[in-house]
Amino acid sequence: MVLPPFRRILLFGSLGLLSLYVLLVASFSLQWRMLHDAPILMYLALLIDKFGYVPYRDFLDVNLPGSYLIYGLVGHLSGYSDLGFRIADLLYLTAISALTWLWMRIFGRMVAWASVILGAMLYFSYGQAISFQREFLILLPLLAALVATVRLPEQPFVRKYFIVGLLFGLAAAIKPHAALAMPCVLIYHAWDAGQGRAIDWKRGLLAAVSSAAGLGVPVLATIVYLWSVGALAGFVEMARNWWPLNFNITTELVIMNGRAFREYLWNGYTAGIFTLWLIPMGLGLWLALSSQTLNAAAKRRVGLLVCLAACYSVYTLLAGKFFPYHWFIYLYFVTHIAALCFVRQPADGAWWKPAASLLFLWVLVPVLLFPPTEFIAPALDMEIPPPKNGRVDEIAAFLSTNLREGETVQPLDWTGGAVHAMLLAQARLATPVVYDVIFYQHISSPYVQSWRQRFMQALQAAPPRFIIEIETNKPWVSGPDTTRQFPALQAFIAAEYSIALQGDGYAVWEHSELGK
Repeated sequence: MVLPPFRRILLFGSLGLLSLYVLLVASFSLQWRMLHDAPILMYLALLIDKFGYVPYRDFLDVNLPGSYLIYGLVGHLSGYSDLGFRIADLLYLTAISALTWLWMRIFGRMVAWASVILGAMLYFSYGQAISFQREFLILLPLLAALVATVRLPEQPFVRKYFIVGLLFGLAAAIKPHAALAMPCVLIYHAWDAGQGRAIDWKRGLLAAVSSAAGLGVPVLATIVYLWSVGALAGFVEMARNWWPLNFNITTELVIMNGRAFREYLWNGYTAGIFTLWLIPMGLGLWLALSSQTLNAAAKRRVGLLVCLAACYSVYTLLAGKFFPYHWFIYLYFVTHIAALCFVRQPADGAWWKPAASLLFLWVLVPVLLFPPTEFIAPALDMEIPPPKNGRVDEIAAFLSTNLREGETVQPLDWTGGAVHAMLLAQARLATPVVYDVIFYQHISSPYVQSWRQRFMQALQAAPPRFIIEIETNKPWVSGPDTTRQFPALQAFIAAEYSIALQGDGYAVWEHSELGK
């Protein structure tokens, strides 16, 4: 079925222009810097790679080993540089885009193309802050699992679903709840095997057993690794204590409990779900399900898309947080549903259907996927502000100039730039505490109290040459059972250290004896 030339030119031309826009943003993004969580995770990878630290044994962190593995590989190959990080980010996005094409190809080339472009635009619309976030990392094994489900041959059946489970397991090695859509995929398989008329429960059960075995491989490998390096006890302690303490901290970093916390979850969830995206989603679903050009198998895949979007909306509830990047996987599948607006329609079909596609493209897309500030600035010949308005580079330059071989540094910070500066200077961490947020929340908890004691003991046993204290533009947890005071630490610094560098919102303290 051939589209009229005018309609074909409009659709291809529109997607072509958006493709050029994506390539332009990608080229500008090579100037971006690491921000927010990325420098912290990269620094943890540096500790493992360069200094031989073992997570959960030599430093405290809430992330899973899968994150360290990916960041460590990127850092090792790129020298922990911003440009290397950006290149790795674009290569990862390219791999995700290729899998997106394979996954959405059943709906036609236009839909697959639109899915790739909208997904890339979604990613770039977040700007530097989301680059290489863990939700972005999760997408690659997740999409690989979906492609394996629909592209691998059915025989040998057990091997196919073992691979699917293994890929979900790799996603879960980054964040555990990344695998929550696996049952949805297996149910879809059983439904698809029954040609949409009934669920083939026998085949579904075999797929579940095979995929569960595959899912268990990364889990078992992680346990064996942690046990072999003496870090299993530290990981279990962290998971049993810090994860639960972190759950009832809101997006605004306020501790809530009981009804107030439940209302926060409901309000945050509904605010993220009921957005303008419902318009292109609804339009895409209507055009796909009413299309005369899609076969029954493709229409069943539409149902799977809806289930995936629903599952990864629940993902935000399981995190207890609604930061923009927590919505990324959900919105990525939403862009797939919106791309169904480009399902091929009969040449003699209703005129308004292709018109609706173009209306979505040129009216809603600029609103929903507005270009990031980091793209607009270079386009206007303006400089992109450096991380934390130059604070990171100032501290890094000071450390690189003054830190001697074998000396250590202790950050008193979270995402305020101290850890980022230590990454740039490749400075060695003094104690197991990378970021100090744990000291000021749930202060009556025995776990928090024990870490306060461990931290002071580590400082006194081997004082660092420098302590970086971030004073402003630093996130603090507030609400019941929180504080901003740590008397023992403050007394230790006052007695042993003097200010070596005072900057805008930060101070670098130098040990009185070690600095001689």
